[in-house]
Amino acid sequence: MQTLDPIPLAEALKVRREKLSQLIDFPVVLWSGRSHTRNFPANTYPFRASSHFLYFAGLPLENAAIRLEQGRLTLFMDDASPASALWHGESPSRTTIAQQIGANAAYPLAELATRVSDCATVSILPFRSSVLRGCFKSLMMGSET
Repeated sequence: MQTLDPIPLAEALKVRREKLSQLIDFPVVLWSGRSHTRNFPANTYPFRASSHFLYFAGLPLENAAIRLEQGRLTLFMDDASPASALWHGESPSRTTIAQQIGANAAYPLAELATRVSDCATVSILPFRSSVLRGCFKSLMMGSET
């Protein structure tokens, strides 16, 4: 019996991006989402990223966004705080994650607002991040003109 070698994640995601770029000729921003609260803010459901985001990013990254344009992927997410390592252990850096998913560039989430004016998006509401909320607002205002 012959076994199939699995395709590395970055290569599989690149194929998906290339297929998308054949179908559309404009940039797209996809949001991962955030954990939702249950009965009070400190009690959250386990995080599950948006399906659209997962298909192109490959990893369930909370509070992140990706920009897809002409087969290129740009990752927007913040590095974990040093205090986070105390409770959750070391987390991979934004640069490391970008390499894992084959991103062409990676920026802090705050940079997203300057790079979304010409993008289409699939939104995840409600926004729990003021950065994402501001980006979505600028997208909506830009589409009215």
